[in-house]
Amino acid sequence: MEHSVIDYIYVTNQTVNEKVKENKEFRKASERALKCYDKLNETLTDEQKDDLERFIENEVTQTDIMLRAAFKCGIKYGVRLVAESMFD
Repeated sequence: MEHSVIDYIYVTNQTVNEKVKENKEFRKASERALKCYDKLNETLTDEQKDDLERFIENEVTQTDIMLRAAFKCGIKYGVRLVAESMFD
């Protein structure tokens, strides 16, 4: 599949990721999630662990698709806003 310029910006722009990772609230939420994961993982059978990993992989994929779509919409709305404001 051919990628657009917006896709390229989304994939190569690490600034947003860096800013999010610097966020204290995000770091705390990540730590809590990891503790919950570890605690749950200790109680699971091997088959259940495999199921959990597949679930997490699918959730990550869904989240990436949603974030990419939201980013594209935001860029497009921003460009429309600039274009409209220039010719009003």
